[in-house]
Amino acid sequence: MSEIIVTALIMTAVSVLSALVFVNFFIIKLV
Repeated sequence: MSEIIVTALIMTAVSVLSALVFVNFFIIKLV
């Protein structure tokens, strides 16, 4: 069960990081 929690946390962290990178790229392209 702990493996599922760890996997979910990793997936969440990856999605958040990719979203932040996309937002930063969009802002830089805007400016």
